[in-house]
Amino acid sequence: MLSKLYNSTFFKGKEVVGLHIQLLPDGMKYLYCQLKNERNAIEVTRSGNFELLKEFSDLELSKLPLYLSIDGSGIMHFRLKEEFKENPLDQVLPNAKVEDYYIQRVILQGEPWVSFLRRDLLHKIISDLGAATLTPIQLMLGAFELNPSAISELESFSQFDYSLFQNKWKFVNGKLISIEKNDNHLESDTRVINIADDLELESMYLVPFFNGLIHFGVRGAEISNQPDAINKNKIDFTQKRLFVLGGWAALIFCLILLLVNFLLFDYYNAKLNQVQSELSEKSVNTVKVNELEKEVAEKRVFFEKSGLITPELVAFKADRVAATVPKNILLNQIEINPRLKKKLKADESPSFLFGEIIVSGESKNTIDLNNWVQQLNAFEWIAEVGIIDYETIKNRNVGEFTLKIIVK
Repeated sequence: MLSKLYNSTFFKGKEVVGLHIQLLPDGMKYLYCQLKNERNAIEVTRSGNFELLKEFSDLELSKLPLYLSIDGSGIMHFRLKEEFKENPLDQVLPNAKVEDYYIQRVILQGEPWVSFLRRDLLHKIISDLGAATLTPIQLMLGAFELNPSAISELESFSQFDYSLFQNKWKFVNGKLISIEKNDNHLESDTRVINIADDLELESMYLVPFFNGLIHFGVRGAEISNQPDAINKNKIDFTQKRLFVLGGWAALIFCLILLLVNFLLFDYYNAKLNQVQSELSEKSVNTVKVNELEKEVAEKRVFFEKSGLITPELVAFKADRVAATVPKNILLNQIEINPRLKKKLKADESPSFLFGEIIVSGESKNTIDLNNWVQQLNAFEWIAEVGIIDYETIKNRNVGEFTLKIIVK
């Protein structure tokens, strides 16, 4: 699923640049072709050739995906008689060091081809392109992407020789037979070829044209490896496209969300105006209902805090406290949720200390009182018991005490 998305024109974009670099004995030649896929029809928007990289970089094509091919001096192509070995360099250059060369393996119409280019030269080319803000996402050594069978004017030709500076690519019935040295390496095929209906192109631009077609899923050869720098560029391109498309998707989503919010706001605003109109007609009853609801809520909170409507009833707590009173202790008063003692204003309601029990009484000795406090502390529903007041009455030989019990 993701592979189809990444290879779709929607994800990769409708425009692409195919670039072919021809390595000449005295420099380089840059041939490019810019393609556009408009409604499943490929058109060439512009093409050209330069001898200086700066001239090509001045076209400001860095935002488009770039498919690169390199051929010419320093590049060797060989057709192998058997499948690829671990080091195909041994089959053609036995004494060469494999680490000095970039080795390209290509399967073209079922036949294995191998191409070689010195790594230092390849790294310099890619580095120079990067310095000019040009980052190719695929590399091909040679013109293996060229497919004469896909050109309408050449369909009836059994043999097609394509000269591109130093090399002459010979095709028979659309199949690459050999790559030969061109007698005049300064010349290139300049015929104008009819590729398809309403699409003509000078033949020297066929290689960059077919390079660009890879972007739209048209392939002539299967390449099994790419340099690390090219793989990195491809990953960066994919991530940038994900960022751009993700940004547009997020923007469109936000716009749709804003539109939906506006429609919902308009709908519910109309509903709100209707309801407010109805409420205004019954404002008197509404105010009374609100006051009653407020009063009910306050009373409900009061009763919930007081514990009067919970499973643990007030009588249960008072009974448990009274049941544990020792014989030498006399209770005078038990206050559950005692009222906060303060002077009330005219419109102020009394406040209560919920979760507390105040016990007052008399004790003939402090030992019994302390033992009783420890006994009360052992109850699971009691958080803490404290003596908040104790006074000895000498003429009666008793002590008056006040305990505060905090309920969990």
